[in-house]
Amino acid sequence: MLRPRWLSWFTHGELVVFALAFLVYLVSRLVGLTRFPIYFSCDEATNANLAEQLLRNHFSIDGTFLPPFLRNDQRWNLSLSVYLHVLPVALFGKSIFVTRATSLFFSSLGVAAVAVLLKSVFRARLWWASVLLCGVTPVWFLHTRTAFEPVMMVSFYGCFLAAYLAYRTISPRYLLAAIVFGGATFYAYTNGQGVMAATGALLLLLDLPYHLRQLRASPRLATAAVALFTLVAVPYLRFRLLHPNAVKVELATLNSYWLTRIPLKEKLTVYLGYYAHALSPAYWFVWHASEPIRHVMKGMGYLPWLMAPLIAVGLTAALWKGRSSPAYRVVLASVLAAPFSSALVEIHVLRILALVVPAVILASLGLEIIAQALARVVPLRVLGVIAGVLLSLQLYRLTATSLRDGATWFSDYTLYGMQWGAKQVFSRVDQRLSASKNPSFRVSSSWANYPNAFVLFFVPVALRDRVEFFALDQILRVKCDLGSNVLYVLTGAEQEQAVSSGKLWVNVHEILPYPDGRPGFYFDHLRYVEGVEAIMEEERHARQVLVQEQVTIEGQPAVVRHSRLDLGDIANIFDGNIDTLARGEEANPFVLELDFPQPRPVHLVSLDLWTKDFTITVSALEHGETVPRTLTKTYRNVPPIPHVELLLPSILKPVDHLRIEIRNDFETDPTHVHIREIRLR
Repeated sequence: MLRPRWLSWFTHGELVVFALAFLVYLVSRLVGLTRFPIYFSCDEATNANLAEQLLRNHFSIDGTFLPPFLRNDQRWNLSLSVYLHVLPVALFGKSIFVTRATSLFFSSLGVAAVAVLLKSVFRARLWWASVLLCGVTPVWFLHTRTAFEPVMMVSFYGCFLAAYLAYRTISPRYLLAAIVFGGATFYAYTNGQGVMAATGALLLLLDLPYHLRQLRASPRLATAAVALFTLVAVPYLRFRLLHPNAVKVELATLNSYWLTRIPLKEKLTVYLGYYAHALSPAYWFVWHASEPIRHVMKGMGYLPWLMAPLIAVGLTAALWKGRSSPAYRVVLASVLAAPFSSALVEIHVLRILALVVPAVILASLGLEIIAQALARVVPLRVLGVIAGVLLSLQLYRLTATSLRDGATWFSDYTLYGMQWGAKQVFSRVDQRLSASKNPSFRVSSSWANYPNAFVLFFVPVALRDRVEFFALDQILRVKCDLGSNVLYVLTGAEQEQAVSSGKLWVNVHEILPYPDGRPGFYFDHLRYVEGVEAIMEEERHARQVLVQEQVTIEGQPAVVRHSRLDLGDIANIFDGNIDTLARGEEANPFVLELDFPQPRPVHLVSLDLWTKDFTITVSALEHGETVPRTLTKTYRNVPPIPHVELLLPSILKPVDHLRIEIRNDFETDPTHVHIREIRLR
């Protein structure tokens, strides 16, 4: 039987050892796959939901056939990951296991690719140990047990580096594979676009003489590469034609400082600070209690401490040999490129997860160097056995600890914590809906980012019209039809709020406990108490009363009266920082009145808001006058984080009093009005 040529790189014994290491790695992921992480995120559910929608609509969504990118709620950050879920959904349907196992399959490709490049390019004797090093990396352990699309991006990035290094050191033919895997990295996750752009630019410059030689030596390969690259680029070019403002909207959604009106020098300073933070050992090796708890393992850094000396040795070797070795230069280029686009916004581990690939490569090279040095005393095979056993034991401990204790590592299971409850709540909802034709459900939307995805994932199509979401604050402020056969699903905190409000009779049907035993979700029948309308009307009038405070505006004191806030502080909108804001609790329009102890000129009012359609009314009372001058202007289809300026040409004298009303015309009342900044000139 003919063996594939690449198999000649490995001996039979090496393949057996690699297979054993890979088996240990896969077992550590598959055991308890649905139990840890303890949450099932809306981001995980959305990939399978959109795959199902593609199948149902003959691969069209919103009228676009084979859409190049798809929305995850508000953001265009899904593409290849959805298409890769199509076949598993078609064959096995939707379940947490199938969704996570699909992601695990593709994430394992990158793990294998890194091992292969260490053997084929760097000639490492302990190349298979990279599989176990990946296995014991906490940030990779945690996220490869989820269906988050960044994991696929990182895996394809590892495949790209393996293919590119093969092109650079083994055969030019691997250039085509590098283009394919580079495209997969680009489309797997939004941040992959920046990672590949930076990596591609660096490798183009570093290896330009080699590329030119290959272009002259093999015109057919060059033609094929250009054609393949063009084919890979077509979906993105099509997307930009369909949605020309998508990049700006993405940055606005992520609250990027790059869209603010601060000097370019300051933006670059912030960028370099984020970039340096992403490469900081303190960020990767130290556990920070302030990090989002859904993405950490308690008490552990993103990378294990045992890798720190290995990476240090590997990095030292790469810096030394990089002057003469293209392979080491490629690894260094990947280190520099991985945080490139993530630094455009606040650093988050999922945005810089690609750094795991060069980290494991460098750690594996460091392990190889140390083992070769010790081989003078202890045979290399013995050292390999010791390394394999120790890493496997560490991986066992990591798996056992997470499955045993992970559910109670953290006590915050709410929106800003673990967002626990998707499987538990909606499995119970599905059971009750299937058992009876009468009840319907209204589920609180306060405990997860995009809970609508869970209905699409867990509830059959025929039953979905009997499930909707609600906000407890709304039914406590405005009387509505609570329904006699409706079961309300509330969190523990909302249950206390409902009972203590004095507006509702609450009849508890069932309680779902959190993993630590505390009451987590309540299934209730609700009805209003007698006379609730009068209570609500009295509260509504109280909410309309303006709050008075003292503020400083451009160094001058002023008295401000404003509608009540439920987020931020009124001083935030006069602090010159667009990243801080104040949000109205309910009033629409939001009212802001300013009294100046010393009359001041006001010829222009500039506002930075956070809404799509709005109307602004400015009334100014000039010093010595009794009738204010008023200007009203309506804005429609404005760009993200709109900045508007109202010129007041009729205001000729200094102003004693200024009233600004901001109406949100995009959403129905009651609603919030977000204000980032107001400047008076």
